[in-house]
Amino acid sequence: MTVQTRSLYHAGVPEVLVLLQPEQINAVVRINHPIHYVPNLAVEMSYGTHGRTVTLKVFTWEEVLRTDNLSEHWACQPGGGGKRGSESALVWSQGKKTRRVYLDVITCDEPTCEVVTRPQTRRAGIIGQLNGSCLCGSQLKHIDCGVISVLYSFKGGVYYIHKGIHHHPKQTHILHLSPDERTRFEQIVFENPAAGPAALIAGRNSLTGTRESVAIISTVLLNQDRVKAELQALRGNVGKGALARLGKYWYPVRLIQSYDTVSLPASARNRVRWRVVWWRGCRFPLSLGSPPGDVEQGDLEDELWQDQAKRREIRLGEWIHSWDTPREEDLIQNFMSAEVSKELDDILLPHIASLQKLLDSPDLNQYGAEAYPVIDYILRSKKKPDGVGAYSIPFCGDISSHEYAKIARWFSENVPGASGQVKKWLGGMPLVHAFTLVVAHRKASDFEKRIEARNEEWNDNMLLKMAWADLMISYPTKSFVADVDLECLTALEARMFEDSEEAGPAGNQQWGLDAGQHHRRRNVYLGIPDEWVSARDYSESELERGPLFSDNSDVTSLESADELSEAVVPSLPVEECPPVKRRCAPQARRVQRGRKRK
Repeated sequence: MTVQTRSLYHAGVPEVLVLLQPEQINAVVRINHPIHYVPNLAVEMSYGTHGRTVTLKVFTWEEVLRTDNLSEHWACQPGGGGKRGSESALVWSQGKKTRRVYLDVITCDEPTCEVVTRPQTRRAGIIGQLNGSCLCGSQLKHIDCGVISVLYSFKGGVYYIHKGIHHHPKQTHILHLSPDERTRFEQIVFENPAAGPAALIAGRNSLTGTRESVAIISTVLLNQDRVKAELQALRGNVGKGALARLGKYWYPVRLIQSYDTVSLPASARNRVRWRVVWWRGCRFPLSLGSPPGDVEQGDLEDELWQDQAKRREIRLGEWIHSWDTPREEDLIQNFMSAEVSKELDDILLPHIASLQKLLDSPDLNQYGAEAYPVIDYILRSKKKPDGVGAYSIPFCGDISSHEYAKIARWFSENVPGASGQVKKWLGGMPLVHAFTLVVAHRKASDFEKRIEARNEEWNDNMLLKMAWADLMISYPTKSFVADVDLECLTALEARMFEDSEEAGPAGNQQWGLDAGQHHRRRNVYLGIPDEWVSARDYSESELERGPLFSDNSDVTSLESADELSEAVVPSLPVEECPPVKRRCAPQARRVQRGRKRK
């Protein structure tokens, strides 16, 4: 009998059960009642002279994930089980042992009082609680039933032993979120990336209705400190850039949501899955089909900072780099490169005379303010023209930078005289009136329903007034919606391709040197911004290929572009994000590398 077997036996577990393997245990004991959040029935039996109740159950790693690491609604003090045992053991008795000591409850010595308090997890904290008084003014007492759980983590799952019975009332509030509740909480957080704990609890009203409060999900989330803790745990990796494997190549993604946020043994980590957003500039071989929406954690890697060996094992796919992707400011300043839009012809051509009039006539008093809401705004705010006689208007509503550039190109090509007076209308009154007309056309049906609901008269002036209000409630042009995917890629690539003393040998163009050519023999280092490369003495041996290097690529340079998935034209994400201070795009230049060591 092993040491572990003896310790279990003396703790009151029948020897016959200790010697059985998990599947045998579940077959011989009597099924009685379920444990909280456990999908399958647990097993329970009473034995021995002490009359103690022991619950025995083997949980698979999938069940551990679904039950949030076997969460229970009791205050517990976790503990280790010594240095022996391994999570990769084939049998549970040789697995890694941990313990949970239940702290039970604090109650009142007044028999009619029903207040039940959750104890703190430290002895000093419990003493502090007992030194206080109950809400009814009576003395508090700590009920300790001596209940413990012992868990053995092994390759097949977790062997769970629960010993003892709680001889006291249940706690009056729950302590953990169920998997469905956690999913709802995470969804609200992702829809409100800038919201803090207080805002998430309160919810808020918006033009589109009331935004859901996390407090309606569970009473657990009524506590602001608990919501703060959940946010910190959730946002630990969420939003980070990573590399995901598709076939034999790796592509950039943004991490959105993991199926589980608790720590798991190494044997289970690859079973955790992440919902991801693939970088829109990825070019995948069509033979691989569409990339999946979620990825196993074992198929994800971070930037592998200073990890030379691991970088040499990874072959990179093809994508448009962050330094080759136009930023919002570039798109607007280079508006003549925007796509031509037939929709804008249909919307704006009937109004070309009024747009030209706004461009050519500086006297605002000759216009009817009702027909030109932007003029009404200028007169009311008493704005002054700039040096070229233009009025700068900082509103563009939910018009993206791509739409902004399209409308600017249409204005320049169709309004007589506009192409020679760009400074007068770009970001100014005439172009913003064009924005108003576009919004009025696209949202007319929605605006009309609002007017009918208020029993007000519907006419063209009212339509323009509502379109102008829609422009004003969104972000100003100087604070465009953050391109979170591009910001994420920039941060990831800066760490992937930095060549500096801090990066060490791992920064010296190490990707794939032990594995093989990158997709289509692509030079992944071409055009790296010079601020990412600094002088560093290096050895030529660092650039030697490993013995298993494959000089073949699944997709050679002779492959036609038709056999690659089209990279999506970079555009802003559709989800609402808070305005952020913009960072300058990295400038790609020819760089001078460090000196070779002899």
